[in-house]
Amino acid sequence: MSRAGRSWQIVALFAFAILLSVISMGCDQTDEDCWVPTGEALAVTTDTLSTDHFFPKLSPDGTRVAFTTDFWGTKEYDGDGRRDLAIIDVPMPGEQRSPVARLFDLGNARRVVFASLPIDDGTNFSSFGGLQSSWPDWHPDGVRMALVVTVQIGGLKRLERLYIFEPDLAGATGQEITGLNPVLVDDVGLGGLGLENQYHYATPAFSPDGEWIAYSRFFFKAADPANGTPAVTQAPAIFAHNLLDGRTIRVTSGAPIEWEPSWSPSGTEIAFTSNRGTLTGHTEVFKVGFDPANPAVEGGPDGAVRLTFTDIDPRPKVPAGSMQPAWLGSGRIVFTSTRRPPCSSLRDRNLWSMDADGGDQKILFQTRSDDQYASVDPRGGNTIVFTTRMNLLPDFDDQKTDVWILRDFTP
Repeated sequence: MSRAGRSWQIVALFAFAILLSVISMGCDQTDEDCWVPTGEALAVTTDTLSTDHFFPKLSPDGTRVAFTTDFWGTKEYDGDGRRDLAIIDVPMPGEQRSPVARLFDLGNARRVVFASLPIDDGTNFSSFGGLQSSWPDWHPDGVRMALVVTVQIGGLKRLERLYIFEPDLAGATGQEITGLNPVLVDDVGLGGLGLENQYHYATPAFSPDGEWIAYSRFFFKAADPANGTPAVTQAPAIFAHNLLDGRTIRVTSGAPIEWEPSWSPSGTEIAFTSNRGTLTGHTEVFKVGFDPANPAVEGGPDGAVRLTFTDIDPRPKVPAGSMQPAWLGSGRIVFTSTRRPPCSSLRDRNLWSMDADGGDQKILFQTRSDDQYASVDPRGGNTIVFTTRMNLLPDFDDQKTDVWILRDFTP
C-alpha cells in the first residue's frame, strides 16, 4: 500500500474511538488504567514521498510549526542529503489535510534559506549542500528564531553552530522564506581557538521572558596518533547565554548525554535529558534550578533532581529510557518514554506527562509508532505538536515521520 493510501486511512482512524480499538489490540493487562484518547489530533504534514520530518516547534502565536526535514535533500528533489528548516501553517480545528505528493504541494510549507552565515573567524559561510539544520526554536517575540546548523570551518571540519536569526515571514515567496540577520552565538571566543575549536552545540531553548537561550554544548578533539596526543573531551552540559549582556553560565555539571533543556513557565527551573547515573545509552528526565548567580561547575554537584525512573527492557528502543521534556503552562511536563504503557504488551516511544516534581506520571498519547519530540503551545493551554510514524498498519518498514498537532487534551 502506498503512503498516500495509508494517509487517508490514518485520517479516518482519528475518529478516536476507532483509534482506541486499534491500539488496544494485544492488550495483556486488565487491572491497569488504560489510556483513553482525549482532544483532537490532526496531521500537519501529509506529504507522501519518502521524507522524514523532525524537531517540531510551535510558534508563539500558535499558528505555525517550524521543523527540520530531509525533503529537499532526497533523491526525489535534488539528492544532496541535507536537512533543512521548514515552516508550515498548522491546520485549523477540524481541518483534515489531504495527502499530497511533496511537502511544498501543501501550499503553506516553505524552506528557510540563508544567503550566508557568519562563522567563527568572522567570515561568512555560504555553501550549504549536504549540510544539516537541526533543533529550531522560536523566541517569545515571534520575530526571532534559533537554529543549529552544521557549517564547514577550516577545510573539511564540520561543526554544529548555534544561530539566532529573523525569518522573513511577511516576505515569503514561492517555496522559500529568507533567514535575515543571522547572528552566531559565540560563548567561548570561537574565533581565537585555532585547532582547539572543536565545540558543538545542540537543542536550543529560549527562556519564557526571551532574555536567555539554553542549549547543550560539548567539546571533542580527536586523538592525533602521529603526534602522540590523546583525545580531549568535555562532556555535554546545559549552558545558558544571556541575549542582553552576553553572559554565559553553566547550568549543569555534565554527563556523556545531557541535552534537550526545557524551561519552566516561571523561568526558574530547567528540565533536561541526561544519562547521569544510568546505564550507557539509557536516559532519564531531570530538572535543575536556574540561578545565574550560582553557576554549576564541570563535574561538581549542580542540585539536579531525577524525575523519571524508566524500567529496563531486554530489547529496548534505542535510545532507551525517558527524554525530551516539554514544560506545559500548567506546570506539568510532557516527555517521551520507551516504558511499557498500561494495557499494552509492546514498547515504543510514546508521549507521557507528569507533575513538575515527577509525580502522577501517565500516558498522554500512544500509537505504537514512535510518538516523540513534543513541543508545547507557548500561550499555555493543552496543545502540543509532535512527530509520529503512526504504525497502525502492518507495513511498518514503509512508515515515515510526520508532524501532528494535538489540541485540548487532558494532561
